[in-house]
Amino acid sequence: AINYILDVKHNGAKTDYGRWVGGNVGLDANEIFDAFIDTKKFYNKEDGRQGYHFVISFEKGETDEQTCYQVLQDFCKEYLGDDYEYVFAVHNDTEHMHGHIVFNSLKRTDGYKYHYEKGDWKKSIQPITDTICMKHGLQSLTFEEKRVGMSYAEWSKRHNGKLNWTHIIRADIDYAIAH
Repeated sequence: AINYILDVKHNGAKTDYGRWVGGNVGLDANEIFDAFIDTKKFYNKEDGRQGYHFVISFEKGETDEQTCYQVLQDFCKEYLGDDYEYVFAVHNDTEHMHGHIVFNSLKRTDGYKYHYEKGDWKKSIQPITDTICMKHGLQSLTFEEKRVGMSYAEWSKRHNGKLNWTHIIRADIDYAIAH
């Protein structure tokens, strides 16, 4: 996920070659990853979820890279503060401006794991994004409640055109229903 948001594959082309990257733990993918892992090792909590990936997206033509960057930076400072290691990047490779945030699943200040429950975005996170967007003259963000997330591994397999067990089971069920 860190490599993806920094666009390591294309030397950062999506981020204007690093111009639209920020965070509190470094700007190099290896440096960021090492910091995440060092925190986990320090607290002896190397298992389980390694991090979280949030996306903040705007309507086509609503904002520019600089404002999107400021929104992401303000959000990270407000929501994650100094407790979590994070990196964020604005991607300008689509018609709509959007940014990605990846943060460590473990607090660097006390070793507690971040805990996200269904409904937390609407209850806790949405009010923060709304306040920040208004501060920058933007409209409130719309949260897609019915969206179903997937693991990075599953997304990667789908994105790279490889079948996974979910595709195979779905195809088998569709075949059975048809007959």
